[in-house]
Amino acid sequence: MAEPGMNFSFESKEAAPFSYEELKAIIDNIREEIYNRPEGIGIDEFQQHKIADLIENLLSEKEKFSQIFKTEKGWIYFGLDSGETLRIKNEAASGQPANYSIQPFTGNIFFVPKKEFERIFKIATDHWEIYRRPFGVSDTSEDRACFDRRKKFYEEAAKKTFSDDEFRSIDISRSGINRLMGEPIVTADLKEGVVPVEFGFAEDSQNTRMIYRLENDNLILLGREDIMADGEVIKDPDTIGIYHFGHPVSEVIFDK
Repeated sequence: MAEPGMNFSFESKEAAPFSYEELKAIIDNIREEIYNRPEGIGIDEFQQHKIADLIENLLSEKEKFSQIFKTEKGWIYFGLDSGETLRIKNEAASGQPANYSIQPFTGNIFFVPKKEFERIFKIATDHWEIYRRPFGVSDTSEDRACFDRRKKFYEEAAKKTFSDDEFRSIDISRSGINRLMGEPIVTADLKEGVVPVEFGFAEDSQNTRMIYRLENDNLILLGREDIMADGEVIKDPDTIGIYHFGHPVSEVIFDK
């Protein structure tokens, strides 16, 4: 528990949902208080008190969120009606006291069944396996189907056609989440066992937007749009940008 006089409290108890700007102001205030902590108080101890108080207060106003859930690692996610998510990370080892840190707001979050997550994680991290085969060895039928899907959506985003060899040279240069461009990803509703996947920083949303669409509950990543200073919009079909793979959801605290 926090020491007397260190509790954080909200000025308003209205039922209106938190806006991104309102919640960001609260987080900025917490960070400032931690930075300007009273003399003689250690930063680690003070930070843990402040974040613990923050979590307690946010949970007391859970109706102002779209969803709140906890993952197997003890991380807590607060989702806003407007789509942004605040993640509070717990870096403590199992059985140890909480060691919280506030992460940047993300702009988009989706939930993926655990089996599907294992599939896309392998594509995103082990993609070189396809290209280590001896020359002339054919792709498996599954590899070929994935390749064809990625090529189809890439051509759509780029508004031109490519030969298989041309696209393969593009495809092989991708890494991480960009390997999933054009690869339909099965999504699910929030429930225990699903894995949260986040995209983009909310504070960058005015300048960069993720391009995606949903087809029959499948998430299809199509790239991103960069908004230039003069207002010009440049589409990039080769990268999604910032992302974060979470851990399986262990508890749904609130869900509208």
